Amino acid sequence: MSLLSALIFYLFSQISTKYFFLGWFGLSASVCLIIGSTSRSALVNTLVLLIVLPSYRVFRINFRRSLYFWTIFTAFGGLLIIFCLFNAETILSLMGRDLTLSSRTILWKAELDYFWQQPWFGYGYQGFWHYIRSTSNYPGIMRIANFHSHNGFLELTMDLGLLGLSIFIFTYLHKYFQAIVFIQKNNTRESFWHLYYLTFLFMTNLTETRLLGFNIFYLLWVTTVFGLTSDLKENQVLWNSGDCEIPKK
Repeated sequence: MSLLSALIFYLFSQISTKYFFLGWFGLSASVCLIIGSTSRSALVNTLVLLIVLPSYRVFRINFRRSLYFWTIFTAFGGLLIIFCLFNAETILSLMGRDLTLSSRTILWKAELDYFWQQPWFGYGYQGFWHYIRSTSNYPGIMRIANFHSHNGFLELTMDLGLLGLSIFIFTYLHKYFQAIVFIQKNNTRESFWHLYYLTFLFMTNLTETRLLGFNIFYLLWVTTVFGLTSDLKENQVLWNSGDCEIPKK
């Protein structure tokens, strides 16, 4: 939640010149809460987002130039990921963690054993953990983890199978590129919200479960999906009518 507030305050500081310092104060307070929570995954996500989000400004310029920039940025990011993988044990030990990511990888391996029993359609919405609770013979790590996958993509796969995961990935990638197009067409700071949230959603669901369920994260995902479609249609109507002027950078 503090990471989400940090994201909102960051965007607010970019939009409002009058309340610029209020936005940065809220961002700083959110980061302090994340540090105080001792959540290493939230802290890493915060650092990554604060590096990646400013780079999205490149989408306001010519598409071809932005493509060159992102090719270089992706290559650099790939090298950094490779470096982290080869030095994962050292980096995690400095953060007070081990290679199991607080036993997450052990939990994921145990879940995958059940995944192959229902690979295509899963166990139904919130059905996997209901099935586990009704089964007396299951790994103890599942109870220790409080019947929680700690990975949104794995949770989605266990509930809805590979079919559900494929639909989500297709929708996510489609909306991600639509968000870039929306920035290209509007060229306003507010237009970055969709792309910011999609990045946030991907990052946080690598180590937490925030895709399904009755929570603010799922609500924002739904509003992003439908909001992007609506905003792009409205934008296209304005462009076709000739009433839409190119915003100044």
